[in-house]
Amino acid sequence: MTHMVDCRARTEWFTSSRTTNAEACVEVRFDGDDVHVRDTKDNGRGPILSVPAIDWPSFLIDVRDDRTNASAPLLFERTSDGGARLFSIGHPAVLTYTAKEWIAFVEGVRDGEFDPAIALTAPDSDPSTSTSR
Repeated sequence: MTHMVDCRARTEWFTSSRTTNAEACVEVRFDGDDVHVRDTKDNGRGPILSVPAIDWPSFLIDVRDDRTNASAPLLFERTSDGGARLFSIGHPAVLTYTAKEWIAFVEGVRDGEFDPAIALTAPDSDPSTSTSR
């Protein structure tokens, strides 16, 4: 049985399951019509970048495909060492991630961990016996 889970109801900060050091990673929080991003290295005291939730899926596609859209509200630029910098036009804050941190985030994006709504298959269900309506 497949259920749709609205991750926007998830209001706590979370990171990719691929993160090996929870003190150094991209951290995300859904907050109604906005999605917030921060760096865990700042221990909750650093800058936060926000993007309208409606623009978040496009950002995730750009991250997944390693491309940036200059007209998007949240942008990233890859650094020469394989890391990335996140920024927003008109906002002075820049979040800088190492290659290891960025790779963990990208892998989480590719796994669907940051999608606002994801499909989950109930563990006790047998997909071969499901019927569509």
